[in-house]
Amino acid sequence: MICQNAYPRAPGAKEYVHIRVQQRNGKKCLTTVQGLKKDFSYEKILKDLKKEFCCNGNVVQDKELGKIIQLQGDQRKNVLQFLIQARIVKKEQIKIHGHLYTALRNKGIKTFIDDGLKRGEEISRALSKAINESRMSVIVFSESYAESPWCLDELVEILGCRESKRQMVRPVFYKVKPSDVRHLRGTFGKALAQHELYFEHDFMIVRRWGAALSEAANLSGWPFKDQNESRFIKRIVKEIADQLSNSKLSLDEIRDPLVVTATEVIPRPPPNIVLKETWSRPAEGYLKINYDGAYTVRKGGLGVVARDTKGRFVAAKCRLVNVELEDDVVAMAALEALCLAKELGWPRVCFEGDSVRVVNALQTSTASDDSDTSSFSSFSSSSSSSSSSSSFGQIISEIQYMSRSFQQSTFSVIHQKANAIAENLATHGLSNPEDKHWLAKPPTFLEYSLRIEKSTSYC
Repeated sequence: MICQNAYPRAPGAKEYVHIRVQQRNGKKCLTTVQGLKKDFSYEKILKDLKKEFCCNGNVVQDKELGKIIQLQGDQRKNVLQFLIQARIVKKEQIKIHGHLYTALRNKGIKTFIDDGLKRGEEISRALSKAINESRMSVIVFSESYAESPWCLDELVEILGCRESKRQMVRPVFYKVKPSDVRHLRGTFGKALAQHELYFEHDFMIVRRWGAALSEAANLSGWPFKDQNESRFIKRIVKEIADQLSNSKLSLDEIRDPLVVTATEVIPRPPPNIVLKETWSRPAEGYLKINYDGAYTVRKGGLGVVARDTKGRFVAAKCRLVNVELEDDVVAMAALEALCLAKELGWPRVCFEGDSVRVVNALQTSTASDDSDTSSFSSFSSSSSSSSSSSSFGQIISEIQYMSRSFQQSTFSVIHQKANAIAENLATHGLSNPEDKHWLAKPPTFLEYSLRIEKSTSYC
């Protein structure tokens, strides 16, 4: 679900431009830029970034957070250099987030980012649920950590789980002294002083925050000084993985103003399975529909594209949906693919996506079904069994029910490169509030990609 995080400015906080990486599904990610001055032309900056770094992107308008620039791929270093060289913002005003987040994903740990809090709002239901279901929490203290009331609320929640559920908690002291956190000195003391002024009618909440900071700073953790950050992060990830062995892992990272919660190990195909990197045409008599989802700030974009046995474009759809969790988006895209197939009236359909978890969940939940009715790719699953009670599980059940209306239907996992057109549609849907539906004639922005895939595809 990627992922973008933009808390409103806390009392006493400085103005920063935040560059973040948002993981979507598999190895896909988005880079987001939030906090640029309103008088800048976001569209011109986006155009220059796309041209400079040869990537796709768009500008997303959020009613609470304002304009946010999104770029495909991890472009954090590129964006940093661009903003400084173009004199759009000074280096000391830029904050880059997501290094630990990315390392955890690369290790096979799926992350959840909560980034839609509004001023005065309590911890989101999704984040609170993730914290309570976690086995370990890692709190990353940075210089500006205590400026965010929401980070402090989440800290109180995490320490409450430590006491009531014996949850493991480990702090990371990123360029701050543990003693400053423990004794509320330096930036931590100044931030709490600002909170006391702002929350003068509810001073007890500030006291709870101070007690939580002191308690967390007394725990065994990882202090970061002037050292190689890459090695430091690898050490943290290795120790976490070793500590929790190969069991299901849940992790919270709080690094102002970033909150990351990893809720499970990412299901991956066995090493002997090689995913196709090029799109292939369906067998004679079949329709092939590729699906994908994009996620940001509790919103999702769904993209599906249908092609026939000769590789010809049949139809495509994309739309914007409100969604709480990133995992639900791709499942919703798969459901949208079935709806498109029913609208087109094809009895035999191949559905393809690059989400292993969706196909795993479908196969696990239909192990007792008649294989002549519908067949699924044979990947083993270690995590989909817990999804049955969630919204993800409900979507999977609806997909299974709809699949029975086809003479034959198959779900398979492909490489993300072979799913690029569906990904582009999902990204397009994320930035357009109106539903889009194309029949027979594809949208202009897909014509070149469709022509290339048709010419290089095989049956």
